[in-house]
Amino acid sequence: MDLDYDAYPSFTELTLYVHRHGSIPVLLSSEVLGYADRRATPRFAHEAGALLLLFERFYDIRHHAQHGRFYIPEDEMRRFGVDPGDLLAAQTTERVRQLFAFQAERLADYQRRALELLPECDRHAQCSLLVRLELVQTLLAECRQALGGWLAGMTISAVVVFLTTWAGLALLKVPLALLSALGCGLLTFVPTIGPTAATLLPLAVSLLVSPAKVLQVLVLRLVLQNGEAFLLTPMLLSRTVNLLPTVALMSQLCLGALLGLPGILLALSLIHI
Repeated sequence: MDLDYDAYPSFTELTLYVHRHGSIPVLLSSEVLGYADRRATPRFAHEAGALLLLFERFYDIRHHAQHGRFYIPEDEMRRFGVDPGDLLAAQTTERVRQLFAFQAERLADYQRRALELLPECDRHAQCSLLVRLELVQTLLAECRQALGGWLAGMTISAVVVFLTTWAGLALLKVPLALLSALGCGLLTFVPTIGPTAATLLPLAVSLLVSPAKVLQVLVLRLVLQNGEAFLLTPMLLSRTVNLLPTVALMSQLCLGALLGLPGILLALSLIHI
């Protein structure tokens, strides 16, 4: 089917591909391994084969996308607002993370059904398949943990940015301090351009007061932005997604030396991939 499809409109079309290239080989493997239950174990093998193939395709999704093949249904990509080009982008956006989390839940459903179907009498004979399923389960658990850890770390970082920006703007007596700080906090979730875009609103508001106030707000945002990017976020992610602070800091220093401020903003996004 790879000769007929570069992308699949829905999961219905993808299911046929999964059956042919995933389930059938594993069904043949289960015949070689042998089983006693002629009804339940083949159904287990069918679900296990689909799971293993889907996991392999999703694991190498960027590699396949580079060759013009997409194994995530087009209707699901549209539902999450993800374009094919987003799968090739240098940074992983929140919408792509949500799409992958949805795919991970589907894989978990396949695994649950497969394990429920396998009878106790055939567990020993099918142990090689069970080992492969266990490895998939472990990797999926790590992916879900990393996704949750990233979200928790970035949420804490966003709250800190909101509170410190609000306090700083209030001390400088800048109008709309609360609204500006809220925008700065929310844009912390946006990779690369978020922190820079967040600075525009308080700068525009302070411009209505005086040019001197613009300079004060710019200094405040530079201090807070660098503190968040160089210290707070690396430390939080080191505890939530096992990202060493030194790795984050060195990546920012290297890209900052090469590209300047855009390189600093780009560094954390790249190491999240």
